[in-house]
Amino acid sequence: MRRVKPQGSGSVAQEIPASFMDRIEQPVEIDRATFRQYLEEAGIAEADIGGDLDGGMPAATRPDGTKAPARYFVIHDTSSPELEGVSSFPDSIDEATWPGNKISPPSWSDTANRVHAIVNRAGASRGFRDFEDPRSSLGIKLEQNNFAPASKNVFIHVENIQPRIKPAGSWAHIAPIRVSPTRS
Repeated sequence: MRRVKPQGSGSVAQEIPASFMDRIEQPVEIDRATFRQYLEEAGIAEADIGGDLDGGMPAATRPDGTKAPARYFVIHDTSSPELEGVSSFPDSIDEATWPGNKISPPSWSDTANRVHAIVNRAGASRGFRDFEDPRSSLGIKLEQNNFAPASKNVFIHVENIQPRIKPAGSWAHIAPIRVSPTRS
């Protein structure tokens, strides 16, 4: 993991938290029925977290139409919405009522072509397609690189809403530094 420096001027290596490392390559400890019940009680549609729980391992659709196992799960931020004429983020940034957290249609129509799902700062998500379904637009620069054609369509993309402050005469490079509270 790397923390990106201000204005994209480089990055700094970070230690991967032990709580994350403890989960890598470990089987999920919750059975499908219990998870499905949790989703139902929480009012979360399976489509908003990647698709049918019975669908199996996600696959990626290659440019030639064949399926291959998805190789990468990409979580990145939207760098949006851009806030101009302000010097700080609103106190309500992590609340569902903040307008920047809106994920219902027709919001994010341009993003919908590049990603599988989006998560707002309040923890709600919206699926645009099942994880195994292809995206009509490429999501990251590596996929757009003609020198790496094998990288196309082997990614599952999830966007996190991450607003940016855009100072006058500059680009929107200031991100919030606080972290949303952990949800159980």
